[in-house]
Amino acid sequence: MDTFHLFPLFPFELRALIWRSTVQPRTVEVRVDDRGSGLERRLHLVSPTPVPATIQACREARNLGLYERAFSEIDADGRYVWVNWDIDIISIGTSYFYHFHPCALLIKRLQFERDNTEDSFYHWEINDLDVFCQCQGNIYLLCRG
Repeated sequence: MDTFHLFPLFPFELRALIWRSTVQPRTVEVRVDDRGSGLERRLHLVSPTPVPATIQACREARNLGLYERAFSEIDADGRYVWVNWDIDIISIGTSYFYHFHPCALLIKRLQFERDNTEDSFYHWEINDLDVFCQCQGNIYLLCRG
């Protein structure tokens, strides 16, 4: 190869195609830390999932809308996680479903973890799954115990 072309000199359409090819399905871990009680109760969003490298690369990649800020309506301080709703699996662990009601219609792939000896899930919490109607069968249950 005699010539090396600098990425910023490529036509925008080609750069956008390259940026789109960097997007891969992920399992996005999201938990809600419920602190305090009564009027002092505050919800905090916790996620060990790193920000996608594409988002950190440059403004052009961020502006393509490959990922969007999510879950800020849950957190008392407006924290958010970058998500691609179309391909990412949202894993809420043992967090309660009702914490995610504000964004339930956006979630297409849901993963959660419950103790298989816990009756409360089968008696009342399972009804909260109806809110996640966009999942269309893409619900993954991890059983413990």
